[in-house]
Amino acid sequence: MPRSTCAQPPLVTLFLFVVVYVRLVLDPTLGKTKKLISAVVNGYAAALAAYYVLSLHGPPRNEGPFSAVIIFVVVIPALFTLTAALILYSQTVGCFAGTAAVFLALAYLARFAVALWIFPSLYPDMLERTVAFACFASPEILVAAVAAIPSRPRLGYVAGLITAALAWPHFVYHERGLYLANSWNLLNLPDSAGMDFADAKLTIIAILFLVVVRARSLVRLCPAN
Repeated sequence: MPRSTCAQPPLVTLFLFVVVYVRLVLDPTLGKTKKLISAVVNGYAAALAAYYVLSLHGPPRNEGPFSAVIIFVVVIPALFTLTAALILYSQTVGCFAGTAAVFLALAYLARFAVALWIFPSLYPDMLERTVAFACFASPEILVAAVAAIPSRPRLGYVAGLITAALAWPHFVYHERGLYLANSWNLLNLPDSAGMDFADAKLTIIAILFLVVVRARSLVRLCPAN
């Protein structure tokens, strides 16, 4: 995960929403009309979010007002929790509420894309900002993949490959371009160096996790024979 976004407790509510919404949309008892509406709305929202992220350019922007922080840290996460409860309570109400909340979920991700432009010292160039946002978006896709595996395993494992493809560029760029030594070599430094090795350890764990996700997804997508 990019450093500026790795400690975001409200993301837990987004993960909860993604899990229950994916399980709802893939439920075979859901009507074809509702599935079609969900697919159209989700595709339209994804296109808008992609256009918005790609349109971010120019000089860094100033950080938003306090009211914007309240909206994105308190109000929207609360709406994700309420929507998840509605999905679990009623399939009909949950379908429409969850489909509408997709716009909030993508706007939530776009908000953090803006944060990449707010803090240029963490992400000094356009390429690094792009791969950082892709890495940030990958956990949401992974959560959706895990939720899809019980009912649509092939779709779930394809989403797992997409997750790895989105996250790998950030770690490659991070390990080769930001430090004189990679995370593994940093662990060889003496304790007297006074450095915090937590980030290096978490990076190694994340890379190992990506290797497992990619390998398992590829194996599961191979023919049984």
